[in-house]
Amino acid sequence: MLVSFFNVITLIKLGLGLSVIFLVLIYFCFQKQINQRKEAEHNLRQQTERERLVNQIAHHIRESLNLEEVLVTTVADVKEFLQVDRVLIYRIWGDGTGSVITETVSSEYPTILGKTFPEEVFPLEYHEVYSKGKIGTITDIDQENSSDCLANFLKQFGVKAKLVVPILQQIRDNYEPCNSPHLWGLLIAHQCSNPRQWQDWERELMKQLATQVAIAIQQSELYEKLQELNAELENRVQQRTKELARINDFLRAEIRERRRTEAILRHTNHTLQSLIVASPRAIFTVDLEDKIKMWNPAAERIFGWTEREVMNKDNPIIPEEIKKEYQQIKDSIVQGITPPSLEFSCHKKDGLLIDIVFSVAPLQDLESKINGMVAVVADITERKRLKEVHLALEREKEISTLKSRFFSMASHEFRTPLSTALAAAQILEQSPNIINDPEKRLRNLRRIQDSVKDMVQLLDDILTINRAEAGKLEFNPKLLNVEKFCRQFVEEMRLSAGSNHELIFLYEGNSNQAYLDEKLMRSILANLLSNAIKYSPEGGQIKIKLEFNLEELQLEITDQGIGISAEDKKELFEPFHRGKNVRNISGTGLGLIVTKKCVDLHSGTIKIESQLGLGTTITVTIPI
Repeated sequence: MLVSFFNVITLIKLGLGLSVIFLVLIYFCFQKQINQRKEAEHNLRQQTERERLVNQIAHHIRESLNLEEVLVTTVADVKEFLQVDRVLIYRIWGDGTGSVITETVSSEYPTILGKTFPEEVFPLEYHEVYSKGKIGTITDIDQENSSDCLANFLKQFGVKAKLVVPILQQIRDNYEPCNSPHLWGLLIAHQCSNPRQWQDWERELMKQLATQVAIAIQQSELYEKLQELNAELENRVQQRTKELARINDFLRAEIRERRRTEAILRHTNHTLQSLIVASPRAIFTVDLEDKIKMWNPAAERIFGWTEREVMNKDNPIIPEEIKKEYQQIKDSIVQGITPPSLEFSCHKKDGLLIDIVFSVAPLQDLESKINGMVAVVADITERKRLKEVHLALEREKEISTLKSRFFSMASHEFRTPLSTALAAAQILEQSPNIINDPEKRLRNLRRIQDSVKDMVQLLDDILTINRAEAGKLEFNPKLLNVEKFCRQFVEEMRLSAGSNHELIFLYEGNSNQAYLDEKLMRSILANLLSNAIKYSPEGGQIKIKLEFNLEELQLEITDQGIGISAEDKKELFEPFHRGKNVRNISGTGLGLIVTKKCVDLHSGTIKIESQLGLGTTITVTIPI
């Protein structure tokens, strides 16, 4: 029994021990469940807070388009939630440098807001790995296997641990999805007070927040671009509005100007029609087929045909003999050229012959193409008759003047040699003793001979001018040794002039022969040399220069005589005209005109240069 009692006691103790152990086990199980529940509740609260923070930031991003405000709020919320000492956003620029654009930091640590760092702070090789979503963490700057350079760089800002999350953009400046994300910047959390073991949920939170920041950045950039586009569009609208207003003003002004021009054109057209109707000259138009399209009253009066008779008919006033010239006129009109006026005779409707001046100009259609011509015709029959009468009267007057000059000259020039010859003959007749004095007899005979020669020369000059005027002066060119001819003639004149004048002959050229009329050349030399001798003082020098060129010869005669005034030069080649400074020197005023007639037959020219009191140079040029 006792054994059984002890066995019972033992069993009771064993049962109590097992109960205690069971209760302890139950307690620990409940405690573990409580701790797990608390941890789950804590994790749930943290997750809720994280979601609230993320949603709060996302809501703020949706509510505000101010990027700076969103970034400031984000870093402040992150600092408060993670209980870190510094949170910043690091902007990476295109050249590899970077700047801290947003920062929130505890007061006991230095601020780095606004600082720009060189490319070496965040090397280019880091860009690629962070662009793929890498999250960088440092738990303890002193324990991490980091470079001394990085450790020293972080220590200057009091950093002991840090968490770095990339801010990536899926859309770039062209607002189209890109193949690989673009690394815009970094979202960085610094723990400065002590080292820190970063939790997975903290990394995940920073990643989510970085995504929200990227959205905010993209939203802000899109908004800025939209603002720019809106501003540009507004500017374009304003410019287009101004342009349309300017175009509208221009069109209104053009319409006003066109109306004014149309009014002017109507007035001009009316005036032109009135002028055409009232014009004393015939005015008509023809098309390119030479059909009459307009015929004014003066045309009816001058030619006799009415407008009805000639309208759309061939031009009736062009005679057959000028068809060639008329065709040339039409060819010029087609080319847009206004030809010169044409003067011809034509028949009126009644057969009467009249003289007209025919002038034309091109006509253009609305497309500025030549479609005809306008003709203006003046009847010059009466004017031509009056002109012929006037010319006849002028000719009669000129002839009368020439006659007066000729009779005056002849009475003087013939009287002088005749008086000399008569006086010499009377001396020979009334002085018987003169026969015994040969010298006196010879002198008087020479006086008679010289007087006769002068009268013969005067008659020859008059006959030469008369033949030249009538076109009957003979021209017989033959091959002539001009140098020899001129030397011989100068020598004859030297003998005739005696010692009173010095005659010098000069020759230049490689040739000395040309086809000339010897008789006319003798007349040229005789008149020019006799004038040079006559109007030069005693002892004066006279140069005769002959020069041969390839295509012409020049005969130049220079004296030191009385010269010719500018007023007298204008009438040098008028018959019987003599200079006002010749005084009592005898002469007929025919020498130069005879010379010019002879030079003209050789197709040459004569040029006179002279100064009063200094002398004269006459240059005769003849083509060879």
